[in-house]
Amino acid sequence: MTAGFAGKKVLVTGGAGFIGTALARQYAQSAERWVVIDNLLPQVHGPVPTVETVPGVEYKRADVRDVSGVREAVIGCQPDVVVHLAAETGTGQSLSMPSLHTDVNVTGTARLLEALEDHLPQRVVLTSSRAVYGEGDWVDAVG
Repeated sequence: MTAGFAGKKVLVTGGAGFIGTALARQYAQSAERWVVIDNLLPQVHGPVPTVETVPGVEYKRADVRDVSGVREAVIGCQPDVVVHLAAETGTGQSLSMPSLHTDVNVTGTARLLEALEDHLPQRVVLTSSRAVYGEGDWVDAVG
């Protein structure tokens, strides 16, 4: 299965994280080009950022809120598919830092769309996580 990435130029925002790396491991080799942009947030990647290098993946450090940095990646890649994973995901932190979460998750998405203005891909894949749906019912294993 290639999930529609075979022979395509793919741009993945926030692609150096858990889901982006898993996608790259599975599909990057079948793509014509696989470009990841990520701000390498220390909370996710450590104080000295490290990422798993996946063969066939080009990594560019950029913040999704920086329209010029994202536009540069778009121009360089000319993506057929954009997978938008860049997001602040800490549910607890979203309560104590709502402006940051809104800025990254809402404004960052708007800036990505602005960066795509002159090069519209065939497909944009937006994702979500358990933070939206909840973690489900908890079972008290002790009691």
